[in-house]
Amino acid sequence: MNIFRRRKVVSSFRFDKRTIKGATEEASASGKSRVLVKKNSSKRNVLLLAFLCITLYFFLFFFYILTTPLLTPTHLLSGQVDKGNEHAKWSPQEQLDSRQQNKNKIRMNRRIPVEGLNTKQVTISIRETWKKEIQPGNHANIPDPSSRIGPNGEVGYVHDPEFITKRSPQSLPLILQKTDITCAKPGEGHEGADGYIALQNIRTHMEQKAHHEKIKDGVKLFCAVYTYAPGGNLFTQAIQETWGKRCDGFLFASSESNQTTGHTHLPTNSPHGFGYKGMAQRTRAILSYLYDNFLDDYDYFHLCGDDTYLIVENLKAFLKSTQKWEAQAGLDRSVPIAENYLFAGFQFSWGRKKSSTTHYLGGGSGYSLSAKALKAFVEGPLQTCNPQVENPSEDMYVSNCFDEYLMDSKNWIDTRDYDGAHRYHQLSVDRTSTFGEKGKHDFMEKVIIESMKGYAIRNGPPGAVFRQAAISNSSIAFHKHLDPNYLRRYELLLYGSSELMECN
Repeated sequence: MNIFRRRKVVSSFRFDKRTIKGATEEASASGKSRVLVKKNSSKRNVLLLAFLCITLYFFLFFFYILTTPLLTPTHLLSGQVDKGNEHAKWSPQEQLDSRQQNKNKIRMNRRIPVEGLNTKQVTISIRETWKKEIQPGNHANIPDPSSRIGPNGEVGYVHDPEFITKRSPQSLPLILQKTDITCAKPGEGHEGADGYIALQNIRTHMEQKAHHEKIKDGVKLFCAVYTYAPGGNLFTQAIQETWGKRCDGFLFASSESNQTTGHTHLPTNSPHGFGYKGMAQRTRAILSYLYDNFLDDYDYFHLCGDDTYLIVENLKAFLKSTQKWEAQAGLDRSVPIAENYLFAGFQFSWGRKKSSTTHYLGGGSGYSLSAKALKAFVEGPLQTCNPQVENPSEDMYVSNCFDEYLMDSKNWIDTRDYDGAHRYHQLSVDRTSTFGEKGKHDFMEKVIIESMKGYAIRNGPPGAVFRQAAISNSSIAFHKHLDPNYLRRYELLLYGSSELMECN
C-alpha cells in the first residue's frame, strides 16, 4: 500500500524538461562546490598539523642539545663517586670535554692500518677492568672452585698463567729430536714440498713485518689448551718448547694438576668426565675459569686442542687489526665495536640445504675471543644456553649459543685475507696445501671444501681458493697433527736457520 501511495504522489507533480534540467545542474554545481571546500579544508588541516609537528621536533631537538650537558653530571659518565655537589661547579664546556674523553675511551677508536684483512676499518684494544655479574661458584652446572685440586693438594687451585715463560727456555737445537720427522731436508719432511713453500711464505711475512717488536706490547694474549693426563703429556711438552712460550698467559686444562707438565685440574659435572663425550662441559669449565681469574688481565683468549700449532705473532697481529670492521659484501657489519663481539676462527658450514645449514667455528684450529666477548658469553649463554649439554662437538655448542644469544653468525668477522686465503686451518700444512676442489677426499676434507665455498656466499668475494693459495702468509693455526714432533718441525722451519744447522 505504501508503494502505490508513493507512486500516486509522484504522479501528481508536473515538471517540464527545462525545470528538471535546471534543477539537476544547480544540484550538481552545489555538490561540487561542497566537495571542493571539504578537500581544501582537509589539505589545510594536514599542512597545519605537519607544520606543528616539525616545529615541535626542532624545539625538542634544540632543547636537548642545549640542556643535556647541564643535566648529565660528568662524574656519572666517568664512573666517579659523587662527592657533594662538586660537579655543579663545572662549566658546560668542561663537562662536554670530560664527556667526550670518556666517550673516546669507551669506543676505543684509535685506528691503525689494516694488514692483510678483508676489512676497511680497525682499532686498537684498550684493556679495562670489567664489572663481573657472576661470582665464582655461581655458574650454572659448573663445579665449585673448591673442587679444583692443585699439584700439592691445594683446594681451589688457581695456576700461574706465566709458568712457561718463567721456566728456563731451551734453545732450538736442544728441543729437536734427531729424527726424520724433525730434521729431514726442507720439503722432504711431513710438510711436503707444497707445505714447505707455504711455511716459507709465512716465515718471510713475519720477518718482513718484524712482528716480534711491533706486536710485543700491543696485545696481551691468553692461550688455553684442553688436554688430559697422561695421554696428552707428549704434546703439551712440545707446545711448551715451541709456540706456548710466545703467549702472555697459558693454561693446560687437564684431568690433574702437575707442576712438571704444567697441567691444571679443571673438573666438570659431566658423567663422561674428561672423555671425548664430555668436551662441551670441559669447554664450559675452561671459559668460566678464565672469566673468574684472568678476565681483567688479558685482551684476548684463544682456545684450542693440544694437537694444534699456533703462530702467535700472526694471531696477535690479526687480533690487533680486528677491533672494528665496516660493511662488506652486502652484509651489515657497520655496527661499532661497542655492540660487536670478536669471535674468530674457521667458519664451518654443516649441511647442504640452506634452510638447515649450521655455521660454527671449528674447534680444531681453535677460536679467538676478545675479553668483551668472553665476558658476554659467560654471563649470558653459559648460564642459560643448555647448561646441561653433553656433546663431544664443543665447537658447535659454543658457536650455536653465541649465534643465538649474542651475535648472528652472518656478522661474525671474516678471517680470510684479501686474496681469500685462510688463517685458521683445520688440517696440517701438508694436507691443506695439497687437496683441491676436485678429486678423492675423505669426510673432513669434503666438509672443509664445502665450507670454503660457503665463505664466498656468506662473506662475499674473493671466491674459494685451494692448495697453496688457501694458506695465507699471515696464517694463525694448523691442526690435526699425529705426532708432537710435527710441532717441533714447524718451529724449525719457521724460526730455525735456513740450512737447518740446528740438526747438525
